[in-house]
Amino acid sequence: MYHTNYQHWLQNRPSQFQGNQRALATLLINLEETEEEIEVLQNLHADLLSRIAEMQQRILIEQGCFASRAFKV
Repeated sequence: MYHTNYQHWLQNRPSQFQGNQRALATLLINLEETEEEIEVLQNLHADLLSRIAEMQQRILIEQGCFASRAFKV
């Protein structure tokens, strides 16, 4: 029984390896696409942080202008 199972296993191995290779290739493609998407999201995050910092500066400047006007009155 063991010998027969071993022969069957050996005969099916090449197709099993081909299936594994296809699965690994698919995983590699998905990984590369995911890495690209992560890079895009990181760039978007950096851009948004920059815009937030600019808006905060504008708000502080405007608040400073209003505060100085309040003291002049």
